[in-house]
Amino acid sequence: NQSLTVPIPRPQVDLVPYARWIEAQSRIPGTPLVRSFDVSQRDPQVDSYTHFFLQDFANTYDQALVAIDAVINGNLGRAREILAYYQNLGRVPSRSNKEPGVFSGEAFWIGIAAVQYTHRTSDSQFLPLIERIGQYALGLQQADGRILGGPNLSWTSTEHNLDALSFFFFSILTELNINPQSRQRYQQAQRGVAQWLARSAYMNVEGRFQRGQND
Repeated sequence: NQSLTVPIPRPQVDLVPYARWIEAQSRIPGTPLVRSFDVSQRDPQVDSYTHFFLQDFANTYDQALVAIDAVINGNLGRAREILAYYQNLGRVPSRSNKEPGVFSGEAFWIGIAAVQYTHRTSDSQFLPLIERIGQYALGLQQADGRILGGPNLSWTSTEHNLDALSFFFFSILTELNINPQSRQRYQQAQRGVAQWLARSAYMNVEGRFQRGQND
């Protein structure tokens, strides 16, 4: 299938200033994670509990962004240490380092970072993380193709399913696929997600996507 051998496109913009800004953000001591909020100064409109909670808070979306940025800019060691952190958790990534709940979007973004790193480097060390997230996605896929927002949740996010579409695409694209059976299941799952997005999430009359289903 020729469509599966197309190289990952590089954005046609200068990403260096963005990469420098991202790398300049302070890290949480003892981890490779970047702080999601600068709480060095107390905001008088923020209560003390929230201020304390946001100290050393690392949103999973943010960490995936740092890893993807590192892959794009060739800072592969930086990407590796973030992905190793999530692989070593031994579970599907939760929404942050301070929140145990798992939501599909955050998990898929870490998966996208892992498959982009794998595709770029041919380094197979994060295949267990990719497989873990892939099995999570397959377990939440419904008969109509959509993937639920998380375990024990009844709602579906269009954004999460767009993330899943990218995750499955890059997983299939990666030459170091986990195994042929997983490859086939990912292809089937990708088709299911795409069909749900086209048939149910997209509103032809208005020319836009709905936010989701029961979301």
